[in-house]
Amino acid sequence: METSAQESHGGKRDYWLQTLVSVGFVLVLAGTGFIDLWIPATAPLLLADERQAEDEMRARARFGDGSRARLFEYDLRLKSRIRRILGWRYATLLYATFGEVSRGTLAGKGDWLFLRTRALPPDTESQLMADLTASVLRALERRAASLGQKLCFAPVPRKAVIHQELLPMGTKPRPDIERRLVAELKRRGVCAADLLELFKSQSSESVYFPLDTHWTTASCVLAAEEMCRAAGLWVRPDKRRTKIVRETMRTPGERLDLLGFNEIWFTPEHLEKLRDQGLGHWSIAHGQTGARALPKGLSFGRDSGRVAICGTSFSDHRLMPRSLAHFSQLPVLNSALSAASFMHPLRLLLSNPQRLKPLRAILVEFPVHQIFFNSNSAGEILLPSAVGDIFAENTPTKIVPVLAAKEIEVATAFQSDGFVRLFARDLLEVCRLPAGRLFHSGDGVVALEIEGRVRGGTVTLELVSGGVRMYSTWPEGAERLVLPIVTPQPGALEVRLFAVSKNGAELEFGKAQVVCDLPDCTRIDIATRAPRQDNGIWQAETPLELPGASGVLSVLVCDISEEAQVPTSLRLTARYPLGEKGKRPASRGFSLAGCLPGTRVVWNDGLFAPGGPFSLTFTSDQDLLMGAPQTFMLLISKP
Repeated sequence: METSAQESHGGKRDYWLQTLVSVGFVLVLAGTGFIDLWIPATAPLLLADERQAEDEMRARARFGDGSRARLFEYDLRLKSRIRRILGWRYATLLYATFGEVSRGTLAGKGDWLFLRTRALPPDTESQLMADLTASVLRALERRAASLGQKLCFAPVPRKAVIHQELLPMGTKPRPDIERRLVAELKRRGVCAADLLELFKSQSSESVYFPLDTHWTTASCVLAAEEMCRAAGLWVRPDKRRTKIVRETMRTPGERLDLLGFNEIWFTPEHLEKLRDQGLGHWSIAHGQTGARALPKGLSFGRDSGRVAICGTSFSDHRLMPRSLAHFSQLPVLNSALSAASFMHPLRLLLSNPQRLKPLRAILVEFPVHQIFFNSNSAGEILLPSAVGDIFAENTPTKIVPVLAAKEIEVATAFQSDGFVRLFARDLLEVCRLPAGRLFHSGDGVVALEIEGRVRGGTVTLELVSGGVRMYSTWPEGAERLVLPIVTPQPGALEVRLFAVSKNGAELEFGKAQVVCDLPDCTRIDIATRAPRQDNGIWQAETPLELPGASGVLSVLVCDISEEAQVPTSLRLTARYPLGEKGKRPASRGFSLAGCLPGTRVVWNDGLFAPGGPFSLTFTSDQDLLMGAPQTFMLLISKP
């Protein structure tokens, strides 16, 4: 069969066209690789936990499992100059033409955009996240109190929860996370502003910008007022020297580049629609002149103040400290930092005694999505490193031993005197407290006190209990750390302490004991009367009179008898003399799941009791005292 000249010519043309396309593709690919490899763009600045996460990723990279190759691809993507030049144009063109958004973004109704990682939480149970967060914040609140500082937290509800009706159909942001967190903070008595309820009632204005991840100016001002109310700093309007002003200008989102947008790719009509959000602009001005300059004594800045705001980019701007100065009529110290965990600026502030001294309160704002803690392959929740470092760097002023060093099992490597060298990839166990020996409420009122010395660098400690791993840095020169044991739920859980060092430091371990971390407390030992049984319920009662005007029965310490059957619950009731006004019996109970005969119980029940005479009644379904009186310890703390 003969091939015509025309077909032969067409075949050659297709061949050369294919060759030209292939060569062009290879040249473009090689050129892109050459530019990205030899003329890279500057990598984004990593802060706090981001830097630690990257360091850990690089330390774990191996050729055998492909992680080294993934790290190489990660570096190219992060520093790609071609990607940085063309990526935003491509993303904008896709959205303007087809409504397509990047994988990290959800396109909602009416040009509303949502970040996927914030709208779709991890699989962790909502109540577990709420419980663990409340435990961490309660422990932070207690440690700050030992420094003479009052903390007030303000969890910021997610955009996907407040504007849930604008999400794409089928998106489930799990709004119960916010509800459970607010409820748990209230139950535990943590000082916190309820922004969820506040924003739900705000129907006249949008809480968030449609194209931005941050709240509007109106929401910022309202949040500042609620935070001042919660912290006890709110000043009546007739006592203020400033006022809120509303301007008629339309307020676009702080950034149109959430997806790398550039407005030239939009039609004028589309751009006008995106910019016309119908939002007023709120600000704070001088009460008499209306000028933007605030009255004398209401300054705000990075150097000093009577009220401090710690937080994220939600607060790291001029309007938040101005609003706080307006509602509190006090100068404001702005310690917020963008692109960081809210724990990081709090850590920096607590480590600066000069700035702490004049403060009346520290307001801590944090987006709820920051409690979506990471997990490791073992399913353990990993707390941000700044959490453990806050505790390591700020030793409490007063502790009460509750479990002696002999109850702690020290690892063989640390049983002899002398220093033990640590390495970056070898996690070495230091000591452990077996399960069943200590029952506690999980909110950090029980802590592990560690004594020892470090030389030749720094040591990272990892405290593991209840499926939670907390990292703390033990610097050279420090001889004592007090690390709270934080868990989502109460229990008699195992506690393990590990050590590792990236720079080959040496650790000399002295001893460890379990202490009660409670600032400004008074210890009272009370002896109960012989317990009595009534319809299968055992009760032991003791008369008591608190010193001073009033107090909080913050911690109960007792032992379950070695011979007793383990009770399933214990209730503490404060009863007052008949006829005294306003003194109704107050009662708190808790489950004793996981206890064994001989377990020491340390419970932070938060039972308030006014000063004067009253009686405490211990009620249980078993005779935990085995028919004999027993001495209990109460640690009384000021409310």
